[in-house]
Amino acid sequence: MYLKNLTIHGFKSFANRTTLEFPSNLLGIVGPNGSGKSNICDSIRWVLGEQSSKALRGQKMDDVIFGGTSTAPPAKFSEVRLTFDNKSRFFKVDSDEFILTRKIYRTGDSEYIINGEQCRLKDIKEKIMDTGLGRDAYSIIGQGMVDNIISSPRGNERRAIIEEAAGIVKYKADKNESLRKIADTQVNIDRLSDLILELEKQLGPLSLAAQVAQRYLAIEEQLRNKKMKKLVYEFDAQCRELSLKKATVGEYHKKREEHTQKVIVFTAEVEAMQAKVVTLNDKNAQIKKDNYDIIVEQESLQNIEKDLLTKITEINANRESYVRTVDEVGEKIEALENENKSIETDISSTEEYLKSLDIEIKQHQEDISSISARLKSSEKTLNVSEDTTYESINELAGAKNSLNQYEGELKFTEQQIKKLEFEMIRLEDRIKEYALKNTKGSSEQQTNRQKHTELKKRFSEINEKLQGLFAEEKQLLKTIQDNTGELITARAQLKAQEDVRKNFDGFARGVKCLMDAKTQRPDQFKGICGLVTELVSVIPEYETAIEVALGGNMQSVVMEKARDTEPCIDFLKKTNGGRVTFLPLDTVRPGNPGIIPSGLKGFIGIATDLVKFDKKYQSIFEYLLNPVLVVDTLKNATEFATKNRFSGRIVTLGGELIASSGAITGGSLAKSSGGGHFSNSGNTEMLKSRAVYLDDKINQDNIKLDAVRKKIDALKSENETVKTEMTRLAAILETSEESGVDYAQMLKNSESEMSAMVEELEGHKKNKVRLEAEIEKYKKIVTALEEKSRAFHENVKKNKSSQQEERETYAKLSAILTDKKVEQASTTTKLNNFRKKIIDNKNEIEKLDKRTRVDQGTLTKFEEAYRENSVKLSDVVAKLEVIKSKTSTIEAQKEEITKELDTLATQIRIKENLIASRNKQSMEMLTKIHEFEIQQTEIEINIKNINNTLETEYKIRESDFPAYRDETFKYETAADEIAELQQNRDRLGIVNISAIEDYKTLQQRVNELKTQRDDLVSARDAIYKIVEKTDAECTKLFMETFNKINEFIGEIFQLLFNGGSARLVLEDESKPLECNIDIKAQPPGKKLQSITLMSGGEKSLTALSLLFSILRIKPSPFCILDEVEAALDEFNVLRFVKMLDNFKDKTQFLIITHNKQTMQHLDLLYGVTMEEKGISKIISVRLEQAYDIIDMNVAKASAAAKSMA
Repeated sequence: MYLKNLTIHGFKSFANRTTLEFPSNLLGIVGPNGSGKSNICDSIRWVLGEQSSKALRGQKMDDVIFGGTSTAPPAKFSEVRLTFDNKSRFFKVDSDEFILTRKIYRTGDSEYIINGEQCRLKDIKEKIMDTGLGRDAYSIIGQGMVDNIISSPRGNERRAIIEEAAGIVKYKADKNESLRKIADTQVNIDRLSDLILELEKQLGPLSLAAQVAQRYLAIEEQLRNKKMKKLVYEFDAQCRELSLKKATVGEYHKKREEHTQKVIVFTAEVEAMQAKVVTLNDKNAQIKKDNYDIIVEQESLQNIEKDLLTKITEINANRESYVRTVDEVGEKIEALENENKSIETDISSTEEYLKSLDIEIKQHQEDISSISARLKSSEKTLNVSEDTTYESINELAGAKNSLNQYEGELKFTEQQIKKLEFEMIRLEDRIKEYALKNTKGSSEQQTNRQKHTELKKRFSEINEKLQGLFAEEKQLLKTIQDNTGELITARAQLKAQEDVRKNFDGFARGVKCLMDAKTQRPDQFKGICGLVTELVSVIPEYETAIEVALGGNMQSVVMEKARDTEPCIDFLKKTNGGRVTFLPLDTVRPGNPGIIPSGLKGFIGIATDLVKFDKKYQSIFEYLLNPVLVVDTLKNATEFATKNRFSGRIVTLGGELIASSGAITGGSLAKSSGGGHFSNSGNTEMLKSRAVYLDDKINQDNIKLDAVRKKIDALKSENETVKTEMTRLAAILETSEESGVDYAQMLKNSESEMSAMVEELEGHKKNKVRLEAEIEKYKKIVTALEEKSRAFHENVKKNKSSQQEERETYAKLSAILTDKKVEQASTTTKLNNFRKKIIDNKNEIEKLDKRTRVDQGTLTKFEEAYRENSVKLSDVVAKLEVIKSKTSTIEAQKEEITKELDTLATQIRIKENLIASRNKQSMEMLTKIHEFEIQQTEIEINIKNINNTLETEYKIRESDFPAYRDETFKYETAADEIAELQQNRDRLGIVNISAIEDYKTLQQRVNELKTQRDDLVSARDAIYKIVEKTDAECTKLFMETFNKINEFIGEIFQLLFNGGSARLVLEDESKPLECNIDIKAQPPGKKLQSITLMSGGEKSLTALSLLFSILRIKPSPFCILDEVEAALDEFNVLRFVKMLDNFKDKTQFLIITHNKQTMQHLDLLYGVTMEEKGISKIISVRLEQAYDIIDMNVAKASAAAKSMA
């Protein structure tokens, strides 16, 4: 794969279509300054996807379009086409050629084309990514990039070209895209979560309303069926009754005559029996008087007997209770003693286990000490091996440097003679100058050193302050971000609650309709005080209980007066808005609070005492919540309800309700996260206060942040000033120190140096022979040293591997030792707990023994009391037996008279009853005849009314009645069942029927949103895994490439510098993909110094060392070098072009240059001229023409310098 040609049209100074062919691997572009040479480099950078107009040396992107001249109009567009040979399929395109085209129009429109097909910029970047041709890759080294690569403080340019070489640019692009997707996904997740949260807040009230509506519809259906069956049953019963009445009237006329005759006979018999009764009553009066005296005495003895029996029963109960207590205490003591025995066994086993752990820990400590000693020994051995290897490498580098030096000296001997003659003249002038400077340099050096020390101290102080300010800035930013997030959430919740309040979500249709009308026309409905939920506040602990207690009345509307309800009801009727329950302040009366029993277990309070409201509405809430008791649990509530006859309701904190009838309602409650309706007001106020506080806090923190940042900017500015001055003084001090030594040496040895130069000039031929001999000798030395260096390197590698195994063993044993020590500490704690438990159990046994002795004494007292009361009871029973005997005799006499009286009374009563019955029956017969006639008429009316009701209200005719006749229907309980259903329905209050469908729709939407959120969370987690995998792969590829580059950069640096050393260093090896990359370079004969203090030539050679190291690892298809050798002298230029020769087989080089020696080594030269001002033109040039161009540039530069002077 190689670059075939480049076509430029309308790009910068190339107004006309221009094509450059690239037939070889070493091509050059020459031309005067300002002719447009670098525009060729810019055009290639642009077509490869450069988006920065600044990188293209422009202000905005359309600056690349030819702007016109005095003779040529501006171009309408700019186009660049780059053609590669792709027979090797280097680019993933099924074509022998890979052609990239980019166009830009003055309208701002752009086109990107691959092989004639339009595409996106992203597609081009993906095709060339990780090929070495990327925007930040190493294929184009433009003017100024050399210094950027070397001097960049954070090493961004160095990192970019190393990452391109490692082939991880695409990985990083994919990672950034993945992170962007994660951020977008998280935003969507947060948005869905907020939306779900707000909708779930609406679900609670709506679910409650839907349940009420479903219950209401079910009750209505049951009520309708019950009423219809009852009416049909009554219709059938009335029809049967009518037939029976008609048949009975005739029989009543016959029976009336029979009753009249019987009455006369029965009256005579009754008069005879009444005379006998008078005699028996006199005798019975005397017997009753005697019996009364006996009964009084008997009742007294029975009361005494009852009291004694009660005492004996109580004594028995107390005695049995104490017996049980003594037995239970004995069992507890026995259990504690058994537990102590078990714990003592555990203590023994634990102590044995601790001993074994001590032995294991000592063994591991000995093993670790042994390994540690071996590691120290191996480290010493490794250090010796590394020192030996390093000395061998230095010796080899020295030999190579000597060899290269001798070869260079041999080649440039004649040039050196001319240079020596010139240097001798300059030396005389410098000796005079050095003598003068050497005198005054000492005092200046002392002053500069003192300033440098003061600046260094100030630099440290500034950095300490900056670190503190950076930490404060970071903390403020975190606080602002956290508070901003919380503020956004609070405002979103406020808005959602405001929307719920304004829309009255979860309320019945009638309530919503009326309250909306009040909002729009407050004057028409000024009698409305508000909803019940708006006028009461409840702490969260009691919200559920109060909500259940209020039930459907939560949506009731409180009115000033009863007459204020009339316009409201008229409005609801006219608009068909639904129904509303109104609670006028002047008509609603509190319910009877009832008597609250004392000692109620779990009792929290009366519902009215647990809520807060304006005294104005006291009658309303006493009506709604009186009498309602709030109890902690259902168990305590049911226990109270079964033992007491309380006429009110009982509600628990969990939401269970026990009605006055004993019915219990319970189960799950659909609750929103914000609680019931009545909690919204308090929550809203809290959110408003929180939002105001957060907003104020954010403003204060922003003011603090601005102040901190101003301090940071001021300190940074001062820091840069101090740093620049320190660098300047350090350079001056270093230069002055070195210069001081040089001046003294030159002054002392000037004559001997002159003589040496003359001798060198005269002995040139002898020196040539000597150099050839030295070159041959050093070649043999280099070969021998290379073999020696390889052997040392293998030995070091072997020692490192052995040491790594020992370190791994050491780490494993350390981990095991730590685990054992942790286990030892845990076991010791366990043993102490066992011992403490035994002490606690013994103390408990002592307490139980004392209690047993006290209970035994009390039990003895109860036994004595039992025997004493038993004796008294026996005496009372004996006296009662005597009285019982007397009573029996009197009762026998009394019974005989009573029986005779009863017989007479019965006979009289029978006769009188017969008389009365006959008279009554006779009258009844007459009455019933009239009644039956009336009843016949009423029944006929009832039948007609029932028929009309069924037909008008329930839409069924008499022919449909068989469908509603149910043999299992119980008419006797129907009325109670209907009344109960009506009561249950009325308890529901105002019902919003549409809430059923609204709840289903909202629940479905919440479920769909949750599904979407779960899908997004799964997608986000999957992308996180991909990013982690990508990071691992990037790190692996980057470190492999980084290590290879480090392996070659030192070698190439030595070739370009004829010695010295260079290497790349990661600032933080734990973060290779993020940390700074530094270059440590040491030219031959100099100490390791800051890159910024290197000369321009040294910087260029260091940058080229890095570039050629990368090309050696991963050759780029082509490489454009724009005047990179401008800062090099002739000798170093030759080393540069020699390096090009070494790499040209794998990389195609396009060199933009002014250097004659570079031109000599190029295969083909293109010249860039401006025959017409402002328009560049390409021509093929000979080497002589290129030299003329260079000379013309030099002449122009000299003229410009003179004019400036």
